[in-house]
Amino acid sequence: MADFNEICYKLDKLVIQYFKLLDEIHDDRIQLESVLKQGCFNLSKARYSMGNKAVGSLQYNSNSMKALAKISINEDNEDLFELTRKKPTNKSARKSHIDISRDDLLSKETTVRRRKGQKETDSDDSVATSRLEELTVNDDKLSSTQDDTKSNEEVLSDPIKWFGILVPMALRHGQSDFTQAITLCCHIANLQRKLLATKAEYEALYSEKQLYQEKSSDAKISS
Repeated sequence: MADFNEICYKLDKLVIQYFKLLDEIHDDRIQLESVLKQGCFNLSKARYSMGNKAVGSLQYNSNSMKALAKISINEDNEDLFELTRKKPTNKSARKSHIDISRDDLLSKETTVRRRKGQKETDSDDSVATSRLEELTVNDDKLSSTQDDTKSNEEVLSDPIKWFGILVPMALRHGQSDFTQAITLCCHIANLQRKLLATKAEYEALYSEKQLYQEKSSDAKISS
């Protein structure tokens, strides 16, 4: 009877776990509904303050969109969904870095000329120009290499900037609400997968319990 009692104990634990998961799913769905409702309300406030045509599909190109959030399946963790986010990159950062590199190169060339005491300025200018051309070629090679490896970091932009630079706070709050909604959706999906796994485990143990009871009843009848 020890095995039978152990099966019953496991079944009780699975029932408690099942209802805990149901309670978490219910709470998260209520929170998701509230967040989506608040996000839509903030978008309405932003359209009211900026104008009906200022916040809409005309402000962005859907063909050139790059996702900042990605959902993948983690095979090492019970095939649960895993949410990863990318930070928007600034296109001007790379250009400023290139400009700074060129200025540094020119200053180094000037320092070397002064130390050596060279008087042929034409040849020095040609050397500096050739070095700048090499730098430009290297920049082109770098950009082509990034395109080949599909590194789209320079293309990622903050969606809030589609509607301007000085946007109302309602629009920023709406973006935060929908970002939170993505996290909640992923968490709810993981809870549902755990719920289905708990149900399947319960059904397997319940079948084992019924089989054990049938064997026990047959043994009593034969005796």
